Amino acid sequence: MSRPAFAAALFVFSVLPALAAEPIALPFSKLPAFPAPQLQLNGLSPEVTANVKTALSDAATGDRTAKLAEAAIRSGEDAAAKARIAAQAAEPMDMAFDGWACRYRGESVNRRAEGFGVMTCGTTTYQGTFRNNVPDGPVRTETAETIFSGIYRAGKANGLGGDTAKLQGDAYQGEYKDGARMGFGVERDKDGAYPGRFGVYVDPKDKSHRITMALSGRQDFPAAHWAGRFGAYLGPKIACTIIKGAYLEGSVLDGHGAKFDAAGKPVEQGLYATGLLKGAKTPPC
Repeated sequence: MSRPAFAAALFVFSVLPALAAEPIALPFSKLPAFPAPQLQLNGLSPEVTANVKTALSDAATGDRTAKLAEAAIRSGEDAAAKARIAAQAAEPMDMAFDGWACRYRGESVNRRAEGFGVMTCGTTTYQGTFRNNVPDGPVRTETAETIFSGIYRAGKANGLGGDTAKLQGDAYQGEYKDGARMGFGVERDKDGAYPGRFGVYVDPKDKSHRITMALSGRQDFPAAHWAGRFGAYLGPKIACTIIKGAYLEGSVLDGHGAKFDAAGKPVEQGLYATGLLKGAKTPPC
């Protein structure tokens, strides 16, 4: 799992040719669903129970929000299709956006992007609706590595939508703010599914180190489930032995939380510090 890398990955773009686009299947990730049994809270301490209940509430909201995001993803795809048609009938215009020199084709008013169109800025292609020369409304953003489809406001992803990494299969559906996963949603990758509340983790040892990631919710794997608050493991790459064959780099329990087996029965609980149970000496897995 590699959630912390997303903040740098989603909007670091690479060259993408052509206006053509393949239809997107929903959910955004092509990965299979992971089991999510009801977690048993009997036997948990009061402190752990409080955090786990909050985490499960956040996870449930994340699941509902991800389903709502599918309408926004479809609207982005529909707008992109209309934008490609509009681009074919328009002369190109040069403009600047977000510090880039860009080329725009599509609907315009007084030589400003207004309506459906396609804009290429360096290594990024935006297809969808524009207002006052910036992406605004339903938009599909595509690079060689990533696709975003959903709602833009004033040039950034704001509201509901989804993104996926083409090669790794990492995908997210939910809320965005200022271009980042922020709010409630679900992330899925080859290792598991992570419904919950997303936001910014600030490294307590280095306040300038900020990571967009899940802060509270569930982590559902084929043979294990974790619930609670999450922090970022920032050390060297580690191999998790609890989840056979999986690698964990990033989000780990931080605060009171619990780990559960495949059936949802608690197998470990307590106070965690970046994945390490208080008093334990095992790696943060």
